[in-house]
Amino acid sequence: MWHRRLRFRNVENVLDEIDGLKRNFGIKYLVFNDDNMTINREFTMKLCQGMIDRKFNIKWSVSGGLYVPSLDEKLVDMMIKSGFNIFTLAIESGSQEILDSIRKKVRLSEIAEKVNMLRKFDAYIEGYFMLGFPEETEKQLKMTIDFSAGLDLDWRCYQCVQPYPGTDLYDECVKKKLIDEEAMEDFEIFDRRNYIIKPVHFSQDYVLRESYIANLRYNFLNNKNLNGSGSNVRRAITDFRWVLNMVPDHIVAAHCLALAYDRVGDKKDADLYRNKVRMLAKDAGIRRKYYLDELGINKYEEALN
Repeated sequence: MWHRRLRFRNVENVLDEIDGLKRNFGIKYLVFNDDNMTINREFTMKLCQGMIDRKFNIKWSVSGGLYVPSLDEKLVDMMIKSGFNIFTLAIESGSQEILDSIRKKVRLSEIAEKVNMLRKFDAYIEGYFMLGFPEETEKQLKMTIDFSAGLDLDWRCYQCVQPYPGTDLYDECVKKKLIDEEAMEDFEIFDRRNYIIKPVHFSQDYVLRESYIANLRYNFLNNKNLNGSGSNVRRAITDFRWVLNMVPDHIVAAHCLALAYDRVGDKKDADLYRNKVRMLAKDAGIRRKYYLDELGINKYEEALN
């Protein structure tokens, strides 16, 4: 969409900038705003080795999704040794047909293999998934949700497809009249929280609803770390608390926190969040907002008594 060739910084210059951030500001965590961090293996290996050699001793990650085929055990090991701690995988779809249509050169079997490879390391793994492609069918959308659920991930990020200006997807939507004409002038609506495509096979509301229910079901109620033990549960607690800090009325996060604290034997905090659930559940709007009936109201009835 940038209409330019992919460019790479000089590794030593990047390392010097990190060094300056360490000395001048005492940073402990660094996020690279890079959509293709590992696509140039030589660059990434040199960067990681430089961070190790200079003893930066910081944690770091990237804001964009990592290209799944670019990852192998040697690269992953080097990244982790340099302080990398969150693997955000740009998986996009659980339909091979959709992946092929968006020119994502990866097979579903390879994605599963790479996730299993990452599990050999003490790594946090997050998958990025996109729902609501223009010609996507209900079956293909559900394939993505089912595929995401079957992967051994710590977290899943479900986002609605966004046709950014300058992309082939945007041109397709304009040509097929799948976005309103005002969208061509109002760039403010091109926010990942908005879904502006009028898909062919279902409604916009269907995409928004299914993506959010999948989020509640697989990141919260069936969270792999919540249902694990020891340090894994502590990892779930960190995630749920982070969500509640951003969204104080997130009743499902509060419910899962109560369960998690129960599992680590912390009765005080478990009771604290059970009381929070009891309070929030009195609000019918919150109950509807978080689809409590569809997710199984019996999970919450105890908290209401």
